[in-house]
Amino acid sequence: MTRSTKRNVVLGMVMLLMTAAACGDDAGADPARFCEINTEIDRLGDPFELPPDEARDMVQTGRDLLDESIKVAPDEIRSSVEIEVASFDPFFDLFEAAGFDVTQIDDAEIEAMFETVFSGENEAAFDVVEAWVDANCST
Repeated sequence: MTRSTKRNVVLGMVMLLMTAAACGDDAGADPARFCEINTEIDRLGDPFELPPDEARDMVQTGRDLLDESIKVAPDEIRSSVEIEVASFDPFFDLFEAAGFDVTQIDDAEIEAMFETVFSGENEAAFDVVEAWVDANCST
């Protein structure tokens, strides 16, 4: 997988996670907010194409939106949203450890992370959330 393809995959994952985040808050499920978060994630852009300081801010915003997505997720997909959000922790941790400078990340580490993120339970959770967003959020 090329670095450009990896960036696109990560960006897509972040967007999907943000979409999952938009469904709720401390009061419970909020599908409209869940959809809003999805849109907000789409607007974030690609952290791999930013200088480290800007990438740091974008990643923090993404983390915040993902955390919110768990709180507002519709009940029927909340467990999938939780799995999906947790699957991004290794990506965020790796990016943070590199000072948010993609040139400092070893390609083998990225490949290993992607294999973990897009496999088994994680992949199934992504599919569930994506199907819900496709059926319930207008873009």
